Amino acid sequence: QPKPRRPDICIEPDTRGLSSLSDNTLRLPMPAFRTFLAGVSCLLLQIAFNASAQLPPAPPQKLAVNAITSKVYMANYDADTVTVFNAATGTSVPIAVGDGPQFIAVNPVTNRVYVNNARAASLSVIDGATDTLIATYPIGSSGPIAINPVTNVIYIVRLTGTGSDEVTFFNGANNTWYTIATLSYQPIAVAVNPVTNKIFVARYATGD
Repeated sequence: QPKPRRPDICIEPDTRGLSSLSDNTLRLPMPAFRTFLAGVSCLLLQIAFNASAQLPPAPPQKLAVNAITSKVYMANYDADTVTVFNAATGTSVPIAVGDGPQFIAVNPVTNRVYVNNARAASLSVIDGATDTLIATYPIGSSGPIAINPVTNVIYIVRLTGTGSDEVTFFNGANNTWYTIATLSYQPIAVAVNPVTNKIFVARYATGD
């Protein structure tokens, strides 16, 4: 995930003259005291900013394989592309997708490849038969992907700060989506059992 910028307005606390605090607080020059308070306040602001901006450490899903077609798909984050490697012919081709592809999965039944673009919070869909981009959808979620090939539903974790608990459901049949709450905090991973159609979500903040 792209790292948010920390505040640039901070100054280091100036501790000059603070030795007089132990003797007599009235001896502390007011400008030095104000500078010290400004520095301490800004350090506290940096700590709060870093805590709120911290995302759970979900590793990227950079590779996906369709065992039926013998094709391997690799997400190229900086190039905004997906490389398709045909293991049968030994050839490869790049496909332009959304901004910052970081998570990728394939539905071998429909021969569709789903790419979650982290910087754009979008989902690109690739036709595995023609190795072309079908469309990119602004789903508003960035995170790991799991697919139920039986129901043709794609699940995308919404990686955010500790205040979120959402997973996006994307219907591969009609390309519509909605997001639900998981009644916990900070989902980090998702998996699906296609036999029972049960979805399992691990949460980073709560450990459940």
